[in-house]
Amino acid sequence: VYVVGQVTAPGPQPLIKSPTVSAAVALAGGMTEFADGRDSYVLRQGEKVPVDLKAVLEEGQAATDVTLHSGDVIVIPRQVRTIYVVGQVVKPGPYPLDTTENVMAAWAQAGGPSPEADLHNVVLLRGAETKRLDIEALVDKGDTQYNHTLEPGDQIIVPRILTQVYVLG
Repeated sequence: VYVVGQVTAPGPQPLIKSPTVSAAVALAGGMTEFADGRDSYVLRQGEKVPVDLKAVLEEGQAATDVTLHSGDVIVIPRQVRTIYVVGQVVKPGPYPLDTTENVMAAWAQAGGPSPEADLHNVVLLRGAETKRLDIEALVDKGDTQYNHTLEPGDQIIVPRILTQVYVLG
C-alpha cells in the first residue's frame, strides 16, 4: 500500500492486521495542514474509491473508512481553497482561504479600496447567492454584520462609484 500526497511521510506502508485508510495515513505520520481530507481517495486497479478522511478522523465516522487491499494507492490531495477579490481594490485577485477566513481579512489582503471604490455597494457572490456588503460600515464603524465567514470560491466584487459631480459656471 502506498500513501501519497499531503501526509507527513509519504511512501509505502505495510498492510497491517486491520488495513484501513485511516490506519495507513496514521502510519504515514498523519495528514499535513494542507491536506484535503474530504476529497481523498484510494486508487484500486485503475478505479477511484472516494474516502472522506475528515469524516473518519475528525467526526468519528469509522464506518466510512475504506478497507485496503495489496497494491492500493491512497491519495491525499492538497486543499484548493481560494476566494477572489475583484474590482476597485489595490490588489485584485485570488487569495488563499486559509489567510482570508472572513471579509475583513480578505479586504486587508487586497490592500483596501482604490480611490474609485463604492464601499457601500460591495457584493459577496457565493454560487448563485449574493449579499450586499457595506465595507465602510465594517471598516470605519466596526459593523460586524458585514464580516461574513468566507467559503471556497467566494467572490468579493467592489464596484466603481457611479456618481458624478459637475461644476458649472
